[in-house]
Order: sequence, then C-alpha cells, then structure tokens
Amino acid sequence: MAPAPSIRMRIFAAEAVAELAASREDRLALIAVLREQNVVLAERCAGLEEQNERLTARVAGLERRLDRNSKNSNFRPSQDVFGLRGNETAAAGAPV
Repeated sequence: MAPAPSIRMRIFAAEAVAELAASREDRLALIAVLREQNVVLAERCAGLEEQNERLTARVAGLERRLDRNSKNSNFRPSQDVFGLRGNETAAAGAPV
C-alpha cells in the first residue's frame, strides 16, 4: 500500500489545479498585456539597433582619425603625438 501524500504535497497539488482552472478572461487579459509589452520591447529594440549602428560608425571614424600620422596623411611629423609606431620602434632599437 502506497503511503498517503503529505500535507505539503496536497497543498501543492491544490495550487496546481487552481492555476490550471484560471478563467478564460484572465488568460485573455494576460495575453493582451504580453502583446503590449511585446510591442514596447520591439520598438525599444529597433531604437537600440539604430543607436548601435550610429555608434559603430562613429567609432570607425574615430579609429580612422587615430590611425593617421605623418606617413599616411598630410600631417607634419610634429603632429605625430603618439610616438614611434611599428617599424619605427624596431629601427630605434626598442622591442616590438
């Protein structure tokens, strides 16, 4: 003979039955709320994607500006503010 279910198990089972018995109106109301949230989140996602594209383009432009020096642009050597780079450091005897 199987042991009788504990009080805790009976309470859990009763709660599960109550959840399943939720009214149709409650479920429809929940669906409506979730649809509204979905619309808001989709709009927010679209805005964040646009912002990401703008920031990615901005970073690329800033990186291009940082990569300019007197060897690859019309800058004077005195405008090279980041010191020796690449082959210049090897020629100067510094480790690469």
